[in-house]
Amino acid sequence: MNQAYIDALNLKVSNIRVNQAGYLPSDPAKLFYYVSDKCESATYSVVDLEGEEVAAGGKFSAFGKIDQTVRVVKAYVNSLDKRYTVEKTAPEAKVCAGKLAELAALPTDKRLRIKVGKEYSSTFIVSDKVYSMVRDANLKFFGVQRSGDSESWFHGPSHVHDSIPGGWYDAGDFLKVAPTMGYTFLVLSVLSAVHPERDEDHYAFNHNEIVKTDGIPDMLREARHGAEFYLRSYEYAKGEIKDMIVLACRRRLQQALPC
Repeated sequence: MNQAYIDALNLKVSNIRVNQAGYLPSDPAKLFYYVSDKCESATYSVVDLEGEEVAAGGKFSAFGKIDQTVRVVKAYVNSLDKRYTVEKTAPEAKVCAGKLAELAALPTDKRLRIKVGKEYSSTFIVSDKVYSMVRDANLKFFGVQRSGDSESWFHGPSHVHDSIPGGWYDAGDFLKVAPTMGYTFLVLSVLSAVHPERDEDHYAFNHNEIVKTDGIPDMLREARHGAEFYLRSYEYAKGEIKDMIVLACRRRLQQALPC
């Protein structure tokens, strides 16, 4: 399909705004929102993926309003040559809130949607595992970003001849930025240490393997991949912290100099 047409589709946002991560069963309100000039008189229901009604009878309450918004996508061949621009203008409108908690109990661990008239929201789920699902989705992106001979589920070995192989690429490209990697493996480590009950072993080191896992909680295993990069840097500097490439790279970044 023409890329400009696909970008135009991406600019179309549903007027029904749900938490796409989902809702915990214990959430007191389970709020979602409807953007429309008639939202205060509208009613909503909850349906499954087939459109079968799960719960009905909800009403919205006034929440506020949004100003006119303009969304623009500009596509470039490179940093200089612009190919096209796609633009979408949304008018000023009221915003009303709905509360799923006011309805009958919703099924858990099942994809649902909000229906208002002929409009449907994005799918959502009610589950105790909502944020575990978000964790796993983030984890698999780390697998995409791995550098070196690292069992990435997405690509083969890469940059194996670097002075210090391993670590993660930054921002979806093939650049490795030391401060970013250091912060990342620290956060992953702290997450696993503070909430070990939330760090589950769903995957082997290669995230394509979900049957024979490696026996190591997934976030902790990913943190180890980042830590190994810094240990290699320490060894490369012969134990002299001031000579570690990661520290030199950080100083040069702060001075806007190439690493």
